[in-house]
Amino acid sequence: MRFLFLIITTHLIFAGHVTVDVDSHQISEGESITLTVKSQNSKDAPIVSLPNFTDFTIVSGPTQSSNSSYSLINGKMASNSSYTLTWTLMPRKIGRLLISSFQIQLDGKTTKSKPIYVGVEKRSKNSKKTAQFFVEAKIDNVSPYRGEQVILTYTLYTRVDITSFDEKMPRYKGFWVEDLFSPTKLQLRKVQKNRLQYHAATIKKSALFPTKSGKITIDPMIATIGVRDGKRNSFSVFGSPSKQHTISTESIILNVKPLPKTKDGQTSAVVGKWNIKSTIHRTNVMQDEALTIKVHLTGNGNLKSADILPYKFPESFEVFEPKVTVKNSKSQSKIGGEKIIEYVVIPRTVGKVTLSPFEIKYFDNAINKWNTKRSKAIKLSVVENKKSTSGTVGLSKEEVQLVGKDIRFMDDGEPHWQKTNSGLVDKNILILATVALILFFFPSVVNMRQSHLKNTMGDRKSRRALKESVAMIKTINDSPVAVYGSIHQAIIMYINSKTGQKSAEYSSGNIISIFEMHSLSSTSMDSLKKIMERGEAVRYSPVSAAEIQNDIEGIKAVLKEADNGWA
Repeated sequence: MRFLFLIITTHLIFAGHVTVDVDSHQISEGESITLTVKSQNSKDAPIVSLPNFTDFTIVSGPTQSSNSSYSLINGKMASNSSYTLTWTLMPRKIGRLLISSFQIQLDGKTTKSKPIYVGVEKRSKNSKKTAQFFVEAKIDNVSPYRGEQVILTYTLYTRVDITSFDEKMPRYKGFWVEDLFSPTKLQLRKVQKNRLQYHAATIKKSALFPTKSGKITIDPMIATIGVRDGKRNSFSVFGSPSKQHTISTESIILNVKPLPKTKDGQTSAVVGKWNIKSTIHRTNVMQDEALTIKVHLTGNGNLKSADILPYKFPESFEVFEPKVTVKNSKSQSKIGGEKIIEYVVIPRTVGKVTLSPFEIKYFDNAINKWNTKRSKAIKLSVVENKKSTSGTVGLSKEEVQLVGKDIRFMDDGEPHWQKTNSGLVDKNILILATVALILFFFPSVVNMRQSHLKNTMGDRKSRRALKESVAMIKTINDSPVAVYGSIHQAIIMYINSKTGQKSAEYSSGNIISIFEMHSLSSTSMDSLKKIMERGEAVRYSPVSAAEIQNDIEGIKAVLKEADNGWA
């Protein structure tokens, strides 16, 4: 019986030293699992070489913890140390998923785990397992046209007490994205879902505009939530403890349709519903004076892609590059606004001029039809400018092309002039004397310059310390380890530049002491200590995106304050 138990158990034990397991072998879509590698009676933590996961995404980890116990046996002290490494994994699909075998090194020996299988079932209304909490992603149109707005809404559903919530949004490859609603604090409301009562909160609502046609996948949004444990601790003044859970939404696949061809062959990427008008501040204008023409596009859709059809001004107009101003307008269901295209033109000839209408061609997705709208024509009266020396100023394009053909040269050779009244000293001798003087004093000037640069090198490095240190800090798009590593290197570089040292490393205590000597406020000192503590623990414990962003901004503020008070 014991032999049979060892065969069917999901725990994998190697020589009584290493155990590999997952916390659940059957989950629903959107739920995560925890992979645990634990060593017993080992000198050091195990070194794990995870496989390339094809069925799972690593959400966080490894998180390391250790435990040591001591006992006295026959007068001798014996110790028992255990190390635990954990990873949070999110399934990428439904079905029987595989965690392939991987190598584990422990105290100089290498062993290999066995494959682990996890069943992932689709979350459905008739599921026997009632989800106490989950997040859901919904899109209002799974088959839009390219450039058509779709609304993506993320909602949290819970039947338990939620103590914290931290989400990680996907990158939305293939979309231009504009947020419509993003609350700083979740507002719960009662709803009916799958014939059960839940508390729901909208996490985020965004407008997405597909930038290409074909199948586009929206990756899952991953969230880490704190759930209040039902067990009360009578000795705790803070109530029941909470437990962290990682959940995700389902992937969403959109079948984006290409825009139909226009009947007149004109191309346009504008989708939505748009209006156009043109304005001008005066219609009577002097020759050679600047004139401003504004084209206003208003409507609903992607302002980034809204544009007029190619327009040709009269040949007698000098036209400058247009200035574009965008004014966004948002609601919880639509995005749009106004785009102003401002042209500055200069009429070069006198007379009556009519500017043809500006046009916008857009695909109206409400009626699945192309539509063209036009502004009104503009009639101008250009009067003669008395300050001009002639009726026309400048040359037309045709005249410019003929200029080169009209010029003829009789002889383009260099003339030979006879020198008269030459000075007593030859010009070449003066040049040689000047060069000799320059060469004589040049080494002294160079030495003085190099000596000055060497003496002021420390001051120049000190002045650049803040700018160069801040530039080293990585962004939120990099890994947490890389971000906190760059923060640590930025602090070292700042101290070296300010003090003239060349140390490659400073301990946390040394860094704190150095900054305390330069009048850093208590608030900034506390911020610096927390950032450094989080940087030391980031390899073993997960850090939220919000904490990383706060620490990036926090260390910049600390360095700036230190720079202002540094003697």
